[in-house]
Amino acid sequence: MRICKRRQTKKILELLLLLLFIGGGLYISSRPERPLKVIFVSKTQDDIDFWNSLVEGAQMAADEQEADYEWVAPVQEKDVERQKVLIEEAIEKEPDVIALAPADTAAILPAAKKIKEAGIKLVLIDSGLAEDVADCMVSTDNYEAGRKLGEFVASISSTDEKIGIVSHVEGSSTAKDRERGIQAVLKENERKVVQTVYGQSNYSIAYDETKKMLEAHPDITVIAGTNEYATVGAARLVKDMGLKGKIKIVGFDNSKEEIQMLESGAIEGLVIQRAFDMGYLGVKMGMEAAYGKLEERKIDSGCKLVTRENIYTKENQKLLFPVNTGKE
Repeated sequence: MRICKRRQTKKILELLLLLLFIGGGLYISSRPERPLKVIFVSKTQDDIDFWNSLVEGAQMAADEQEADYEWVAPVQEKDVERQKVLIEEAIEKEPDVIALAPADTAAILPAAKKIKEAGIKLVLIDSGLAEDVADCMVSTDNYEAGRKLGEFVASISSTDEKIGIVSHVEGSSTAKDRERGIQAVLKENERKVVQTVYGQSNYSIAYDETKKMLEAHPDITVIAGTNEYATVGAARLVKDMGLKGKIKIVGFDNSKEEIQMLESGAIEGLVIQRAFDMGYLGVKMGMEAAYGKLEERKIDSGCKLVTRENIYTKENQKLLFPVNTGKE
């Protein structure tokens, strides 16, 4: 009888130990055994406020989770081939997450597919791809942002005026979507866009392309820029030609030079993106995907039109001069 009881007790102890082992194993496996490795491949190393703010947001999200984080980018946004190489190199490092701001919707797609084939979580930041291959995406809704700018252009022009667009990189999803949004609203309001040129996300090229456009269409009265380079390049050219007041400039982003131009009247209005939030949320979502805790696949990080009339409101001052908390 005692032997039977001893055997029962032994079996109970063995069962308890087994349950404890399994439970402990489950607990350990639910926690990361090491910091997540995250590589952010962005579009450019250029020292402009939008990308500086976005990269700062990405860095903060990585720091909060104590991730092993690396940021790489081509020197210039138009260098699509270099971005392909950087993606290949990132894949070879076998990270848990690659955050990617594609420089071209179609040309970068094959490299992006390789990320997924390697079993790496892919989050898109700022720009999309020609196919839905990513785990998640954080960006401005660029079509709606374009519409927002188009509505402002319609409000400061008449049906007989001619409008020009200085876009950034042809083939970029942000450029295409913003152009579509601008064009759609202007068509609805019977406004005519006579030409679209591309500044290749370069101040000098945007300046030169704006000059060529005005030589071909000297009766243009409004120019819409689709990013900081395009907007500033066009505004500099208009100023140098002595056409300030005769040609109205509108555009995107909030660099120091753009804000000064907005205050002086060289620029009529700017669509401001929440760049810091975009970077922060992008890396955060990528890490959530790696942990299997992703709740949303797509987030619009938001934007707002700021004009000379509302530049000094408290809300717009926060947008123009953001405090980088990542939680606004």
